[in-house]
Amino acid sequence: MTDADAFDTTKRRAPQRHVALALLSARDEVLLVRQTQQTCYSLPMMTVTADAENDALSRAVAALQILQLADGSKAVDSAWLGRFAAPDNHGRLDMLEVYIARLGEARLNADINFERAWAPLLSLPPENMIDPAIGLQVMPALASLIDPDARHRR
Repeated sequence: MTDADAFDTTKRRAPQRHVALALLSARDEVLLVRQTQQTCYSLPMMTVTADAENDALSRAVAALQILQLADGSKAVDSAWLGRFAAPDNHGRLDMLEVYIARLGEARLNADINFERAWAPLLSLPPENMIDPAIGLQVMPALASLIDPDARHRR
């Protein structure tokens, strides 16, 4: 095996990181929306690199949520930070960083070109929509960005 082969194998096995925004429906179904893999993510008011620290990602996602609710609506509940880990066809893990916000009846702008798929949070995924082996770890990481008093009401 040459050095180039070793590098290629290491590169292929490295987990991929994707930034995503997911909207949580009233039935606790997650509409997952993510862009294709890229090194920089152009979000409202800033550009975030794929290897950015969590604080930078949190600020960018908060700005994205504000932009999507620009009609004056307010977030009605907390937001969470989650991470998907699913093996690909070769058994390698694929990481996806997911920002989930309960935004009531908020809808995505129709002119945003994102990939859409369903994923489970508290409920099972709709049949044949996504691999049920995918796990989601949910943490109340972004609640204070959406509603600083959310922690005190729970």
